[in-house]
Amino acid sequence: MSSEPVIRASGLCKRYPHYDRPWDRLRELFGGRGPSSHFAALDDVSFEIGRGEQLAIIGRNGAGKSTLLQLLCGTLTPTAGLLEVRGRIAALLELGAGFNPDFTGRENALLNAQLLGLTRHQALDRFEEIAAFAEIGDFLDRPVKTYSSGMFVRLAFAVAVHTDPDILIVDEALSVGDAFFQAKCMARMRDMIDSGLTVIFVSHDLSAVKSVCSRGLYLERGRVRAAGPIDDVVECYVNDLFTERQAGLAGRSGPVRDAPAEPSGAADAVSDSSGGPQASPPPGVQAEFERLAAYNRVSNGRADFICIGLFDEADRPVGFTGYGGRIILRMWLVARAEIPELLLGAHVRNTTGLDVLYTDTVVEGVPIRNLVPGQELVVDWEFPADLAEGRYTITAVASEPVDLENSVVDFCDYVPIAAQIEVGRRPGSPLYGCARLPAVIRVTGAMPTDAAGKEEEPLIIRSTG
Repeated sequence: MSSEPVIRASGLCKRYPHYDRPWDRLRELFGGRGPSSHFAALDDVSFEIGRGEQLAIIGRNGAGKSTLLQLLCGTLTPTAGLLEVRGRIAALLELGAGFNPDFTGRENALLNAQLLGLTRHQALDRFEEIAAFAEIGDFLDRPVKTYSSGMFVRLAFAVAVHTDPDILIVDEALSVGDAFFQAKCMARMRDMIDSGLTVIFVSHDLSAVKSVCSRGLYLERGRVRAAGPIDDVVECYVNDLFTERQAGLAGRSGPVRDAPAEPSGAADAVSDSSGGPQASPPPGVQAEFERLAAYNRVSNGRADFICIGLFDEADRPVGFTGYGGRIILRMWLVARAEIPELLLGAHVRNTTGLDVLYTDTVVEGVPIRNLVPGQELVVDWEFPADLAEGRYTITAVASEPVDLENSVVDFCDYVPIAAQIEVGRRPGSPLYGCARLPAVIRVTGAMPTDAAGKEEEPLIIRSTG
């Protein structure tokens, strides 16, 4: 990545007039008084993007993200501030933006390719590649007003990535595509990033922005709330959401859904709800937890993690394990109030912040119910470190279910970094993914014969990693 900025914004503002009555707008045209007030969609926004850098812009709906992108693309002009853009931009903004609904897909593709900087001859030369990537078949020769939202995105993205842009801007457009096409687009983006493409990516999918971008810009009500490394910016955003959620639900008693009965073959998590205190955490583990948990922790005081640590099979604290080594994630926690049901969750995240593994007590069928103030629990989660070589962090969550089918919970304690561990390289061939997929492999068909000419038995191989 070059340190040369391709985008520089300084004190960027975009304000819209607010009129009390429609007649006030007409009166202003004839020299009357101006608007009574202004709405600031963006206010004093400053940042730089280096060549070959990937920036995520995150924030709630209405935070000013789309307005900022339109300023970058030149479809809006700023009210105040300076904005410099060096390079050719290809942008996927609002669904269908830049497409004429009465033109066919072919006509729109050729026209948009030229608008993005290609000559007519270049656009024609690349059309077959665009059509192959979009995969919309005969619809290419039909008016785009007959397209589904997914077909719009397929064609728009295919055009954008085949015009040799210096800067690619994607604003939530991929969220309407099917899973296969999303994966295809992400793979193409990563290939272009490896070739030095600058990317500005807007999405509410925090795992996606972490996997694509190294830096983040968090907008809140038109102003910069946080900017910097993507992990720090995302954690700030998530904490704000949790804090707002807790404030909105303060004093509210929501319905609690019963957890399912514990199924046979549930994970080996241990839930002790007897109310008796458990063994104290080792002093070194306690000190390390307190150091890590001080970072962006959010708690509402109804239940708290006392300590969280990682241990090996011999119950020794562990900071490194070989591939496939057994790990025990141990949580000490205490209830501060009466809690009808407590849900515990654990995320395993890699250095890019991607959730590699996740589970919780509802998923595993281990209910924790009817806690009373002062009751202490120790919960063990045992699992194999079937992970790619690298460093991982554990995010721990304690919450009370409100409406699990719609992912609504009240967060009691959220610890973004509760523990960390290094996993070694898999012996022999490396793991070519983030985590191993447990599988039973069956091989059938004509089998080779042994030295005596006897046909060998069919193979049934259980994968062990």
